[in-house]
Amino acid sequence: MNPLSPFRKSEPPIAKIPTTPQAIRSRFAQMLEHIEQAYMHLDRVAQLSSSLIMDIQTGLKYIDQMRKDVVEAVGQQIDEEEIKQYAPPQYRNGEVTDG
Repeated sequence: MNPLSPFRKSEPPIAKIPTTPQAIRSRFAQMLEHIEQAYMHLDRVAQLSSSLIMDIQTGLKYIDQMRKDVVEAVGQQIDEEEIKQYAPPQYRNGEVTDG
């Protein structure tokens, strides 16, 4: 007899899974139900993602139009020399300098 046998881990009991046709169909039905739920969740994620992308594109168009309107308004009111007066000295020649 092994002196360490009282300290040996016992094997976990093997769960008895019913293998009748009804039990197998029941497990497949549960799996199918989970797969259907996963599909519905992913479909909803795809719909929301599509909506989000469309909102971002709409925002992009809005910002682009605003940029064009500002450039047009500034171009009509102020010429380039007047803009340079307001720019910091290191930016006036179109190149960034350190000083």
